[in-house]
Amino acid sequence: MSLLIALIGWSSSASAQSSVTLFGVLDEGVAYTNNLKGSSVVKTANGIRWPTYWGLRGREDLGNGWAAIFNLQSAFNINTGAMSTSGVLFGRVAQAGLANRRYGQVTFGRQGDFMNDFLYLVPDREQVLTTYSMAPGALDRMAGGQLSNSIKYRSGAGPGLTFGAMYAFPAEKTGAATNGSGRSFEVRYINSVLDAIAVYTQINALSVTPASSMGTTSFLGYQLGFGATTAVPLKSLSVAAFGVSYIVGSLTAIATYTDVHMETTRDSGSLQTLMLGGIYHFSPAFMFEGGALSSRLDASRWNQLVGTFDYYLSKGTDIYFSVDLERVSGPGQTAQLNQSGGPSTTTAQTIFQTGIKHYF
Repeated sequence: MSLLIALIGWSSSASAQSSVTLFGVLDEGVAYTNNLKGSSVVKTANGIRWPTYWGLRGREDLGNGWAAIFNLQSAFNINTGAMSTSGVLFGRVAQAGLANRRYGQVTFGRQGDFMNDFLYLVPDREQVLTTYSMAPGALDRMAGGQLSNSIKYRSGAGPGLTFGAMYAFPAEKTGAATNGSGRSFEVRYINSVLDAIAVYTQINALSVTPASSMGTTSFLGYQLGFGATTAVPLKSLSVAAFGVSYIVGSLTAIATYTDVHMETTRDSGSLQTLMLGGIYHFSPAFMFEGGALSSRLDASRWNQLVGTFDYYLSKGTDIYFSVDLERVSGPGQTAQLNQSGGPSTTTAQTIFQTGIKHYF
């Protein structure tokens, strides 16, 4: 790490018009789950309020408003030190490209699609949801979903009307598995109090594990064992989504709606999720963040509540206490909060967590 910092300092001083920044987030805590495969569990939990990662961001001024840019981010588990994406160093982001103050920016590499922008409908470093309280199985990709071999264009960061487009080329076929192509589009409007966003993302040839990620044993024509890690291949997955946030004094109110349409060789269906939430500042350092989600797919229903008390000890460090609750209904359906570690044996699952988050 000392060598890395020395190299960063050298490259930053090599040219007054170039910069490289080391940055990241460390998020760690202890969580209690009331029912995890039939037993209550207390364990350390990493990346619940925000993913734990480190990154390098660079920019070189090329003149006439143009700049060469890059962004490399590596997510990892702070409890084990293991990379979140096995065998992939920069699994969170690996991009390079060109940016212009007037024309926007174009980047190439492994990048998140525009669904991830829904997390930024609220002010920087604040978040209504936790990792546990995302839509079932995080299938709407709001929690972040990367597309490799991609080209991405953004017209700008606002204020006013902005737009973006992205295309991912299919990966080379390896054995019987192929990572399909993908595309994503965004239209966004931002002013001092309003942030509205509409996104469409479509991906071909991918797989999901519904029994081990969303507690269901019946999924689009497939019958699965309780908690099984069986992969269900999807011919395609498309997400149409809309979100809006509005600031009124100390309150930021937010609403999002996502419609995830999935097709297998046996059946098709849509997972629809409505989220209503907000952030209320008791003081600049102390806030409450919370929301309610309702999701449905065929005869299955998921209802979730999440609430977090968050206190900043400094500009970069905060401590928090959060509660996530899910109740479900439907044939063969058990409760399972996103990344809880496994399904409940009943139709309810609750997680309490306290932790600390540090930005650098």
